[in-house]
Amino acid sequence: MTASDSSWLKFWEALATSGFLLVLVGVIFEGVEHFIRFPKRQISRKRRIEKNAWFVLVVGLAMELLGDNRAKRITDADNVRLNGLASIANERAANTESNNLVLRAKVATLEIAALRRTFTSEQISSAHIFLDKYANTPFILESFTDPDSTRFGEDLFDLLKKVGWEVGGIVNGADERIQKAGLDIPRTQEPVGVKIEINDNKYNDAANALNSFLNGCKIKSEIFVNLHPQFIMGGNGVHVRVGTLQ
Repeated sequence: MTASDSSWLKFWEALATSGFLLVLVGVIFEGVEHFIRFPKRQISRKRRIEKNAWFVLVVGLAMELLGDNRAKRITDADNVRLNGLASIANERAANTESNNLVLRAKVATLEIAALRRTFTSEQISSAHIFLDKYANTPFILESFTDPDSTRFGEDLFDLLKKVGWEVGGIVNGADERIQKAGLDIPRTQEPVGVKIEINDNKYNDAANALNSFLNGCKIKSEIFVNLHPQFIMGGNGVHVRVGTLQ
């Protein structure tokens, strides 16, 4: 409400109040005939009082109605303005919330990107300390269909080749099957992180070294022993299964 509207509102409210008071005065004087007996010689005075009271009553009613009406117009106009401002504020709040959701989604995407598994140059150097002594260990690397698993699986495959492990194969994609020794071995359920499977205890030290190296790189990893070669990879060695990040 503007300063001008506020001043006019006070004026019209004061006018309405004054009119109400005049109505009370007019009613009181209108009822004078019921409380006071006038002698016959004062009949004209009585009529003059009643006439004046009627006039005060009419003026008071007019002032009260006019003041109330004008004050109501001002308050109604201000309510419309306030409702409009509230609607704009609600719309802005909704837009802000929508923008926040978009920003949170972008932040989540960036956080996931920051969590992508990879090897730093220092970690690649330390891989030789952990894994060189197990050179010629046969392995098959299997990565799953999500992009990070496929990319990281290829990085891990290259790393194991660098430290001298013997390549038995690499498998990518959810519908691929391991082909080994003429066997068609179906893929099993996708693991979380890296699952290192061995089917002979003589590969236990190599698997433990790889597991220690991956965990040292903050990459989730675990070892699983299965003494059924055909179930794991169709032959002896280390089966490295790269699954989803979470």
